[in-house]
Amino acid sequence: MGNGPSQCFLSSSPGTVKLIFWGGATQLIPAQRPAGEIMFSFLDCVICHADSFFIGRPLPILSLEDELLAGNTYFVLPVDRLPCQDSALTATTFASLSPCPKKPIFSGSGQNNAFMYLKGADGRAVIKVQPEFIMKLIQVQDTERTSVCGDKEEICSTPELKKHYAQLVGPRDRPWSPRLETIKEKNNKNRLKISPARLPPIKAFRPEKK
Repeated sequence: MGNGPSQCFLSSSPGTVKLIFWGGATQLIPAQRPAGEIMFSFLDCVICHADSFFIGRPLPILSLEDELLAGNTYFVLPVDRLPCQDSALTATTFASLSPCPKKPIFSGSGQNNAFMYLKGADGRAVIKVQPEFIMKLIQVQDTERTSVCGDKEEICSTPELKKHYAQLVGPRDRPWSPRLETIKEKNNKNRLKISPARLPPIKAFRPEKK
């Protein structure tokens, strides 16, 4: 299988990019704009490249300075539905992104089109999540807008799907753990305190490195 972007996810208008919002709305905007410009317009969201979701790897969240490339598609996703920074993409992530977690995620013929097996730069097999699957996952249907989803159910609804997902994820080389930094006390006199809620989500979600 090839590893190029899906044809239906390429912008049909030259010089534009397609934004797909959580819920299913789409919008075409001029390319070469910084992602931060969009995130300042949608302060509770981050932008992810639609064709760069891989099982077991961090979410492809753009930084403020990243440019939106012509012909590409990006998902605009709510911060409160994403795991913490550097968390690996898992079935739990899918459940969080779904407007109705009670609805089975891997079901019917869609299970055959959800993943693509590729070979990474290091020669290891990687599992790419197809953007079509994510787009379907984040869409809000009319019946879901007025219904209460209730508690989460199992994501893989059959033994075959459970086995399939277990094979996709496989054992981890090592468990993820956050990097802890020493907190040094400083003189806080005359310092302005800024609430994370007043920052664009990428600032609160992924602090700048010093």
